[in-house]
Amino acid sequence: MVHEECAENGEQLFYTLSSMHIVDETLLKYPALAALISGVLLSVWTNWGLTKYYWVLIKLILTVGIILFAIFFVSRWFSFLLSAAEQWGYAAFRRDAFQSVWMSNMLGGAVNLAALLLMTLITYFKPFGKIKGRGRKESKGNRRTG
Repeated sequence: MVHEECAENGEQLFYTLSSMHIVDETLLKYPALAALISGVLLSVWTNWGLTKYYWVLIKLILTVGIILFAIFFVSRWFSFLLSAAEQWGYAAFRRDAFQSVWMSNMLGGAVNLAALLLMTLITYFKPFGKIKGRGRKESKGNRRTG
């Protein structure tokens, strides 16, 4: 009886992790890349510019960082968690490696969420102003050509 319960919980663990991995692969990565591309295009085609203001540059760096983190770490972590759940079932939770990777994944998600919240606040408040030297050079160049 106990063995059957572990098998059911192990299957639930595997399917839950599989669902999380599918969401990560299909519903998070590609929209993140689309957000990066559209953000770059919007900043280049508007007066904000890509490197004129600190807040735009900070958002660009955070967005690229989140995407690279997901590509290089989260994908590997989910692959490990899936293979561990498939191999050991629910008993995977008792393994130190599983717990370590699980905790890394959860902390990584919390850091990503904090970065997204920070980007939202930065977009609203637009702190730090212009990057020194950027606005003056461009406005002088516009006066000469205009």
